[in-house]
Amino acid sequence: RQMCIRDSAITVIPVSDSYQLWAFDSRGEWVSAATWSPTTTGAVRLTGATSTPTIDLDRIVITSDGRDDLLVDATL
Repeated sequence: RQMCIRDSAITVIPVSDSYQLWAFDSRGEWVSAATWSPTTTGAVRLTGATSTPTIDLDRIVITSDGRDDLLVDATL
């Protein structure tokens, strides 16, 4: 089973050197699925991956580097 999120946009984000997409599993562990840096246009197309089975995923979370700012928290 694959998950796909399309046409989602975060329009205002805090300035950061990098951002991370996290897979939050049923045991409460954060697993990094992707990392990216700001672009000159402000747009980014992102593909992430994790070894955590889809059935074990509880949430998808996007943060600034260091998890200082929680930008997206989507329950699955």
